[in-house]
Amino acid sequence: MKNSYCQLSSTVLYYTKYFDSQKNSNISNINELHSFNAKIIISKSNKIVKTLNTTDNPITFFEHVDIYRNFLNSIQKYYNKKLLNRTSPKTQLENFDKTLPFQVNLMIQRYVEKTEIKLLNLKTHTSKINNLNVFLNTLDHHSNRMNPININLYKRIYQELTNKYILNMKPMEIFSVTIVVKR
Repeated sequence: MKNSYCQLSSTVLYYTKYFDSQKNSNISNINELHSFNAKIIISKSNKIVKTLNTTDNPITFFEHVDIYRNFLNSIQKYYNKKLLNRTSPKTQLENFDKTLPFQVNLMIQRYVEKTEIKLLNLKTHTSKINNLNVFLNTLDHHSNRMNPININLYKRIYQELTNKYILNMKPMEIFSVTIVVKR
């Protein structure tokens, strides 16, 4: 899906440990340090969110879910609400967890699109079956990280793909057996 962007704001943080270490520095150095650290954090956050929004690989998606959660948890201790009027990492994590089922559905849709493109280009029945099995097994492997709606979605889509690419084939293609009748 083209418009599958998370509604997550990037976090701008202030590293209080650096501020404390720079108390005796002049104000321009502190502002430069603050600006530099905020850019790094925003960049890292944006890269993680971009991957979550664009990947069609369930393994990559769930790895980045963990990376993003760990990232927000690790920078929470450096967030200073008095200095920055931004959404805290804790609030962002709560919002992320609320929207995660929707984001999983979007990733599943991207994975379906990728799988369908493969299925369209495969010639043999066996390769199509194998590809559908990879699709199902990959998502089944991560089902413990999905809600029931996500699980029902990918299982329903698997059945639809099976019906479309396997069961709707001509009987000759399904079994690859020729029956000769003698008269």
